[in-house]
Amino acid sequence: MRSIEEIAITLVNRRTSDPEEFREALKDFYQHPHPRQFTRGLVLRMYGQEEDVKDLFHDAIIALEKSLRIGHYDSSKAPYPYFKGIVRYLWWDRIRARKPTVDLNELKGQWDIKDPAFILQLKDRSDQLDQIIAGLDERCRQLLTLARRGFNYDEISKKLSISKELIRGGMYKCRQKIDQLLKGLPELRAALKFNIG
Repeated sequence: MRSIEEIAITLVNRRTSDPEEFREALKDFYQHPHPRQFTRGLVLRMYGQEEDVKDLFHDAIIALEKSLRIGHYDSSKAPYPYFKGIVRYLWWDRIRARKPTVDLNELKGQWDIKDPAFILQLKDRSDQLDQIIAGLDERCRQLLTLARRGFNYDEISKKLSISKELIRGGMYKCRQKIDQLLKGLPELRAALKFNIG
């Protein structure tokens, strides 16, 4: 059996010149144990089930094939790590989609925590986060508020009628702004990661 790296290089080299050899290399890639083992390990470590492994692996193979065929693949990257990146991206996207969309304010009265110091600390952090977010520009406030309520990028994109790429870029810029504001406040930074995902 050829190594996964050899198969991946054949996939890249034959994607346009020889469709039959490309299909054979894709079949070899699909049947090789390493990509499936990587997918299985990631999914099971991240609270998935065996059926998730199968679905994710098939979706990642389809995404790889499509990316190679239509030319989205960046040839400066090695093909097998590129596939691993696809698997990670698809899995995180599924995890985000599973996360329920809930307004955290609705849950505050439902917490069954008896320690008043913990409740006070949690409320204090939440209030501090609200103040930091209130100091940002309108777009950041909008994006971060929706993220805190549990909306994923697709849902935010639909709600605001802008592309997912703009949402992703906007969230990145907002987090950079918040990082600048939070220098020297590690506890609050940890609370922020918990609250806005």
